[in-house]
Amino acid sequence: MIGPCKFPRHRRFARAFFIGKMNKEFEAHIGNKKLVIEAGHIQAKQTPGVEQTQGVGIAVDILSMTRNTAHKTVLIDDRKTLVKSGEITAYIRWLVDNGYKPDTVFLESELTKPALELLHELQEKYSWDFSTHVPTRGRRYRGEGIRTSAGTAPLLTSSGEPSVELMDAALYREKSLLGDIPVTILPEHYRGEQRKTMALLKKVGENIPVTNVFFKPGQEVVLFKANK
Repeated sequence: MIGPCKFPRHRRFARAFFIGKMNKEFEAHIGNKKLVIEAGHIQAKQTPGVEQTQGVGIAVDILSMTRNTAHKTVLIDDRKTLVKSGEITAYIRWLVDNGYKPDTVFLESELTKPALELLHELQEKYSWDFSTHVPTRGRRYRGEGIRTSAGTAPLLTSSGEPSVELMDAALYREKSLLGDIPVTILPEHYRGEQRKTMALLKKVGENIPVTNVFFKPGQEVVLFKANK
């Protein structure tokens, strides 16, 4: 059961970030284009904590400081744990109570099909070059990967499921249909994963102008990264 927010809004984080030069860079990047904001990413059955509160607070500040039209989204990771409709409703209510009302709720389980379609495109495009396909190692993945400008990007897990990077690439394709510039607000530990996601998109010829805003939970640090 999702309870009330137990943490401050962290509204100072985005304000500290968007002062001076960085603010001008961000404004120049987004122009007057429609934004597709993602904030509040959460695992199924997880109670909202510092990461969700801080990410949503940053999203609220960005929206209050720009005049751009925005489509607000949230991603719920339900691949390993089934999430009930009542739990989704409760989390949306929590988001609304914290000033962020999503227009679209993405469930990670629903991204499996588009992720596999993206995998098929990669296989079609690179089947002639076996050197691009390498085994991946590590705690998270022991499956097939593809070499990219950001290093080896996992494609499949050892159980044959699409990797997180592949799922995220499919998600950005979905977001690109909702607006001009996806703005994804995530904790900084997702930075490497996002780099590989962008590299996968470029492998299939996608040039989606993703903007990442990374933060360190509980600290006044926000990093702006525009993927061009």
